[in-house]
Amino acid sequence: MTRAGKALSGLLFLVSCSSVARVSAQEKSVTVNFVISQPAAISVSKTPASKLPDASKAIFNLHCPPFKSGLDEAPAIDADLRLLHGGRALRPVGSTAVRAAIERHQPLISLHGHIHESKGAVKIGKTLSINPGSSYEEGMLMGAIVQLDAKKGIKSYQLVNG
Repeated sequence: MTRAGKALSGLLFLVSCSSVARVSAQEKSVTVNFVISQPAAISVSKTPASKLPDASKAIFNLHCPPFKSGLDEAPAIDADLRLLHGGRALRPVGSTAVRAAIERHQPLISLHGHIHESKGAVKIGKTLSINPGSSYEEGMLMGAIVQLDAKKGIKSYQLVNG
């Protein structure tokens, strides 16, 4: 689903493993295009992302993280689904389609979840990609706060939990 709208300078987004919520804003407008594609990430690489007037102002919210980004590392398992090396061996398990969409369109931000162990933020080209991680089994919400600026784009971001 694609939705274009007005975002505001100073806009803050709170991002958790599976959601994005606008928290607060000040009154100076910036156009930000939101591309949300769940579950079919492959559609992002063709439609509707290719129809964005300016992908550099888009926010891609895709549950699956991009392949080999460091946001997609999960414990390696064998053919019988047993952990290798006591769960210390990690393998990239993200989506090649999501990575291709980010590399092709270079949105301002891409937001991900799915791989709870891979909390972090990385740059893929000009795109800031974030996976806030998850620790729901311990009753802890993990997320990211992203502050946007009309001129700078991303003013700041912070990974948080509580």
